Amino acid sequence: MALHLLDCVHCHGKKGKGDGTVPTNSEYPNPPAYDAGLKDLPEGKMFHTLQYGKNLMGSHASQMTKTERWQVVLFVQTLQGKKAATAEVAPMDSAITAEGVKQ
Repeated sequence: MALHLLDCVHCHGKKGKGDGTVPTNSEYPNPPAYDAGLKDLPEGKMFHTLQYGKNLMGSHASQMTKTERWQVVLFVQTLQGKKAATAEVAPMDSAITAEGVKQ
C-alpha cells in the first residue's frame, strides 16, 4: 500500500480536486486543485512543500521518504496531465478506490 496516499487524500481528495473529507466535513478551507490553482507549480516547489510544508499543510518529511515525496510529485503531475502514468506512478493511483485507500 502506498502509505503516503493516506497523507494526501484526506485533504486533497482522490483526484486532487481539493475535495477530501477534511475540508468537506470541517471548517478547514479546500486546498487548491492540482489542475487549477496548483497547475503550474514547478516540481521543485511541490517537493519543497512536501518537505517543509506551506500554509495549513505541514511538513510531511517525517511521514515520507525522499523517494516517496518525489513519487507524490510525479503522481500530482499525472493528475495534472503533465506526465503519463509510469510503473512508479500507477501503483499509487491504483491504491486509491472510490471507497478510499486500499488496505
